[in-house]
Amino acid sequence: MPVWPKNVYTFGVNLLTAAAEWKVRRRQGAPARQERTRAALVDRLAATSFWREAGVEPGMSQAAFRRQVAPCTYE
Repeated sequence: MPVWPKNVYTFGVNLLTAAAEWKVRRRQGAPARQERTRAALVDRLAATSFWREAGVEPGMSQAAFRRQVAPCTYE
């Protein structure tokens, strides 16, 4: 096995550390992204007649949506 200078190993470890830190930061931001996506979807659902009849309104909270709309299948 070849012997590399110490700075080559250090550089590789720094890259791995940066990659791990990036993954952790992405996971921590997931709840906020999920909430923005849910809010956008509720607004789009509220624009259709089917969901308006079901009681969906623009800007509805997650709890209100769960109370108003019962789980159902496609059929």
